[in-house]
Amino acid sequence: MSKLAQTNRKGRMFNRRRIQLAYSVLRWHGRLGVAAGLLFLILLVTGIALNHAERLALDQRYIATEWLLDWYGITPKNAPVSYRVGTHWITELDGHLFLNSTLIFERTGFVRGALQTQGIFAVATEDILYLFDPNGRLIEQIVNLPAKILRLGWRESSTYIDTPRGIFSTDPDFLIWRQADRVPNWTETIATPKAIGDDVL
Repeated sequence: MSKLAQTNRKGRMFNRRRIQLAYSVLRWHGRLGVAAGLLFLILLVTGIALNHAERLALDQRYIATEWLLDWYGITPKNAPVSYRVGTHWITELDGHLFLNSTLIFERTGFVRGALQTQGIFAVATEDILYLFDPNGRLIEQIVNLPAKILRLGWRESSTYIDTPRGIFSTDPDFLIWRQADRVPNWTETIATPKAIGDDVL
């Protein structure tokens, strides 16, 4: 074989390898482009969702997948505590307050009692008495209390609290507290219904 033929053969082999390399690079470039496009699409969709979280009611939706909750370490520390209030349920879980299955308030602290009075819901923690309307919207937080609340009760249309200083009752507007001369009916916790427990956990 002549020297010129050998040179031409080597040139063709070199060109073939260069074409194969270019094809491989092009193929990987396409794959990486698709992966980058998918990542950009995920960032775009989640960004839009976060910017419209209130409109999409994302703050009222909860992750229920156990492995995902365990992965992020956000499993509840305590069991839910529930009170029956009329035809509804007030449930507290790790400081989160639910009306039936809907979150209505965060960081309440341990609930001492809950009841329905004058068409509103009263929920007591140690230092605050929360008042909610029938839709679960906060009306008022009453902090001007005679003492720390141990439990919450009612008698007829009056609301009572048990404290280290004794039992007190309040007027219909929750403005004035007086030492009570009668013992009310105290609210008691009830086992959380399974449907509500599944929703809030």
